[in-house]
Amino acid sequence: MSAEPIKRVVVATDFSDSSERALTVAIGFAKLMGVDRCFSTTQGVPADEIVTHANRTAAELIVMGTHGRTGIRRVLLGSVAEQVLHKARCPVLVVPPLRETTM
Repeated sequence: MSAEPIKRVVVATDFSDSSERALTVAIGFAKLMGVDRCFSTTQGVPADEIVTHANRTAAELIVMGTHGRTGIRRVLLGSVAEQVLHKARCPVLVVPPLRETTM
């Protein structure tokens, strides 16, 4: 059984450090898979717009960063990544933020 390469990737960004990291990962992934098309912009309720855009463009993968919030901050602020994971029809690659290591 051979899998077809992914050709349509949507990268969600809010221009934060975590989404810039996701963009870097997505660009590397796209180069490996031969994706050569530029992604467009949209505005609105983030999770809804991401999923709508992915559906409209027949995306085969959504790549997005996460701020890595936990606990009460996540409950109060919500998680766009989590909402996208629940609503998306295609796979979602969530890129976590870099963690500083202590020595």
